[in-house]
Amino acid sequence: MNVQRSVPVVLAAACAAALAAAVVPVRAAAAPSGSRLCSVAHGVAADIVRSTSFAGTRVTPTKLRIIYTKVQASEPALRAAASGRIKADLKPVLAWINVLVVDLKKADWHTSKMLPYYVSLAAGAKRIVPQIDALRTYFRSTCKLDV
Repeated sequence: MNVQRSVPVVLAAACAAALAAAVVPVRAAAAPSGSRLCSVAHGVAADIVRSTSFAGTRVTPTKLRIIYTKVQASEPALRAAASGRIKADLKPVLAWINVLVVDLKKADWHTSKMLPYYVSLAAGAKRIVPQIDALRTYFRSTCKLDV
């Protein structure tokens, strides 16, 4: 298998997963009272937990920009609303998403130009798998979000 040709495809799939998360509505049951993080995360929870996924379909640069701009815009409110262990899990995930956004900007939001960044992004994504899993569990169990 030609690694150089497969790397952009794998990265494109990862970015496409974020797109799929954006188009699938996040349904919420009544969140526990006082759960500010649940309220803040409602619109971006699926994008966050699927940001490192390597499954999906094709994605356009415009849609990538919309997804990750939305997550970045929510970052200050997410950090302010999170507390305790979930805040500790949220920090490295948001940091990884910020690195991804920087690299996507360098590549003009085209996944086909992401090859130079793939190794470091993949390593970073692997490091935050436990935090992504913790966030997914929190969003599902505490916030009752379908992520």
